[in-house]
Amino acid sequence: FDYGKGNRLDQWGTLAAVVNDLTPTYFHRLESLALSIAYHKKDTAQIFGLTLPQLKHMYLESAYGKIYSDTAFNAPKLLDLRMCEAFLPFQAPSLRSLFIGLLSSDSVPWSTLLDSLACSPLLEELDVNGVLETRDNDAPARGVRPIWHARVDLPHLKSLAYWGGYCLRNFLPFWMNIRTPSETDVSLR
Repeated sequence: FDYGKGNRLDQWGTLAAVVNDLTPTYFHRLESLALSIAYHKKDTAQIFGLTLPQLKHMYLESAYGKIYSDTAFNAPKLLDLRMCEAFLPFQAPSLRSLFIGLLSSDSVPWSTLLDSLACSPLLEELDVNGVLETRDNDAPARGVRPIWHARVDLPHLKSLAYWGGYCLRNFLPFWMNIRTPSETDVSLR
């Protein structure tokens, strides 16, 4: 299969390799992106710090372990973001639905997650699974609100689901750092 520029997909090539080769060329036009990181963390490095002006839906998963960057990607039209075993900081002012699932022992730093949420004031659905594990330099384990971060306003949040062991220990510091409408449906599992 010839996919241009003299590149051929043969018995040793994979569809993932083709997608990784072609994706950077079309970042400015993508409306939906599903990216599975199977072998190399560098597969996501091409997204770090980029602006994806047309992106509306994104699914990112990693079979390699947690993918992390300090540099946010910008997607002004992004409506739905799902990250499984991966977390990339984001700036998505139109975001309506967010799922972050980290089933391994990795976690997302509090300030990074809150910074991303602060850039998503229209968020309606937030589903976090195993994300908020307390770390030594993060929020205190007693549920005290971390003092270094301003509260994040999520005025349109309709539902918040948190899945994780030791629920309250990890959830309370997060809950104390966000402001939601009183009618937000909160589910701890």
